[in-house]
Amino acid sequence: MLGDAALRMRDWGTAEHAYRTAIKLDPSDADSKANLATVQRRRSAKPPALLQLNKVQVWRALRMLSLLLIGGGLLALVAGMPRPTPYLGFFTGALALCCLVVALRLRPFKLLFGLRKLAVTVTLLAASALILVGWTVALLFGATTMQPLVLSWLCAVVGGALVYVGGGRKR
Repeated sequence: MLGDAALRMRDWGTAEHAYRTAIKLDPSDADSKANLATVQRRRSAKPPALLQLNKVQVWRALRMLSLLLIGGGLLALVAGMPRPTPYLGFFTGALALCCLVVALRLRPFKLLFGLRKLAVTVTLLAASALILVGWTVALLFGATTMQPLVLSWLCAVVGGALVYVGGGRKR
């Protein structure tokens, strides 16, 4: 019974030990032998799709990044009307810093360009973040234009839509 419970819980070590003990007690027990073979087969199998786990993590990070860029960009657009001030640069600088923290979670770089939609999404969100950083620096030095922020926000919206279409939706 311990082996069956451990098998259901995917505790391969406990299950194998329990089935081996059961076989020592009753060498003719066919069920224990079959279950031991099942445990050994599952134990030696590769872990379930590590790449898939990384994809889920990447899509979560991209979803968070797109939400930051879209929401923060929209807030900056509204706050900067009709003419942005250098104080808005502090907000967008903090927004860019938050985006950097989220982007650091995107560690499996090979995976980022493995899928076409993923590569386009990463490129659009990176372009949005870079334009936002450039506009923030220009704003801190006295620029008064909103066009780069609009371009950054549009890239974030398209990238966010691709996150949703490409696999970033919650399941």
